[in-house]
Amino acid sequence: MVYRGAGVNSFLYTEEAIEEIETSLSRERLGTYLDAAGDDRERAIRFHAWNTAVSAAFYGPLQGLEVALRNAMHRQLAERYGPAWYDNPDTGLDTWIDIDVDSPTWPCNSMVATVCSVIG
Repeated sequence: MVYRGAGVNSFLYTEEAIEEIETSLSRERLGTYLDAAGDDRERAIRFHAWNTAVSAAFYGPLQGLEVALRNAMHRQLAERYGPAWYDNPDTGLDTWIDIDVDSPTWPCNSMVATVCSVIG
């Protein structure tokens, strides 16, 4: 049992807690962490907790990026197809199943290019 200072890894890991966490997460899920920790189960769980904290730190910036991208796409599509662009059949959004998306004539290729040029 090891106690570390305040922070992500300040939890007291008893053998029972490690067993329960490992059962909850699954040994397969912890596999990469166990490899990195030299099969030290407590260290692997601490790595997993650290990874979770790092992932959580990206949530806010990713959310902001998603909103900015969605708004930029909406502005461009509204400018080209009108404010109700999502209902405009000229967008080609209702025919995507029948179109080869790798084709240069696919309508969304030009939309994506336009959006990418606007947001840099």
